[in-house]
Formats: sequence, C-alpha cells, structure tokens
Amino acid sequence: MHRLHILTACGALVCAAPAFAQGPPPLTARLSSAIENARENIADHIRGKIGGAEGEIAAALIVGVRAGIPELLSRLRTLGVTRTLLLSGDQSANVHGVAKELGISEAAGDLLPEQKVNVIRDLVASGKGVAMIGDGTNDAPALSTATVGIALASHGGGITAEAADVVILVDDLSRLADGILIGKRTMRIARQSIWFGLGLSAAAAGVAALGGIAPVQGALLQEIIDVAVILNALRASKAVTGGSSRNSEVPPRLSVSLPAFVQ
Repeated sequence: MHRLHILTACGALVCAAPAFAQGPPPLTARLSSAIENARENIADHIRGKIGGAEGEIAAALIVGVRAGIPELLSRLRTLGVTRTLLLSGDQSANVHGVAKELGISEAAGDLLPEQKVNVIRDLVASGKGVAMIGDGTNDAPALSTATVGIALASHGGGITAEAADVVILVDDLSRLADGILIGKRTMRIARQSIWFGLGLSAAAAGVAALGGIAPVQGALLQEIIDVAVILNALRASKAVTGGSSRNSEVPPRLSVSLPAFVQ
C-alpha cells in the first residue's frame, strides 16, 4: 500500500484508507476504493513532478518564507525595533524552523488565539510598545490587544482589518517598515514645528513686552511665524525615499494613524 506523507506548515497529513472506513462492508469497500484511487493519483502526480520509486512516498510541501522578510527584519532593527517574536498556531517544530531561517530567536507554535492574546497582554503590561502583525481571523483578538495592531489585507481584511490600527492594502510587507519610517519622520517634523513656533512666539512676546514691537507689528509677526510653522509641517506630506529597500517613493497605500508607530 502506498502511504503519502505530506508535510505542510500546519503539520503532517497521512492518508490511509482504513482510517476512513467506518461504514457497512459495501460502503467501506467503495470508500476504500475511492480513497485508494485518489491516493494513487496524488502519488503518481508527485512522483512525476519530483521523482521517486514505487512504494512509500515522502513529499515535503513546505510553504516558503515570503520574499523580502529578511530585508524587512533588518530594516526594522535599523528603525529601532529591538525585539521580534514569531507567534503561530502552526506546529511548533515548523514555527521554530522558520524562525531559525529568519534569525528570530523567540518563537512559539501550537498557540490558540487566546494564548497569543496572553503573550501580547504580558508584553504590553511590562511597559513595552508592542506592534502585532497578522492576516488571519484568529489574529484579530491579538491585534486589538497590541499597542499597534497591523493587518495585512491585500485580499480583504474583514474582522482582522476592523480590529487593527493599521491596514496594509497591498501584498508587500516592506510597507510595514515604510509606515514606521513615515511615522517617525512625521513626529520629528511635528516636534520641530511645535518648538520652532513656541520659541519664536515667546521671543517676540518678550520683545513686545519691552516695547520693542508695536501691536500691529506684533500681530503681523505672529502671522509670519504661524505661516512658517505650517510650511515646515507640510514637509511631512512628501514621499519618503531614503529608507525603502526599493529606493522608490512610497505611495499613499497605508491606512494608518501615523503617530501610533512611535513608541
């Protein structure tokens, strides 16, 4: 009898007819025959694709790591992300294998949705700024628990998008680093504008208090300061080009509250 072992990111599926044969003898025979035929077809297809001898076939159908993930992790470290965890409901052995390939030292598998929530809640309670990235419905509770929940919704996010603070609308994880870069730049410009405006206004008020500026001149000077602050703040609307590995402008495809990235 052929036995087909298919290893996936979720574990091992072993197809064997006796496991399904639970009905009366005639039905059992028909089920066994149908399952045997299906198994033979699958085995022949895999044998034709990857080769192999008659008998037991072991085919590894491994979901590969998404392209660009190592570069993304490197960019995140550059942007100040000091700790990365991989939390998954898949088999623990598979999760740790992927984590090792990506250079992630902390990983946990076989997790239920509530266990992911507990991990995120403990990190938040310790005073950490936590960003959770997920694309499945089961990730929604953890996304809503994190400081910033980031949903991947290139094919429609549903409840996952509703639970998240940030929604990435394209199938490109590098946009995560782009979003963090945009958020940091926006907050930096905002702080510059605040201190610039307050400093000039305070200086002008001091000169006016000493009689150095007439009321009309003071009002005009304040308007000039306000316009200067606004023009400086408008720099935040320019596309970011320096931090992206693609070395191209970042289009406005992130639905995001930008300051939420800065912890």
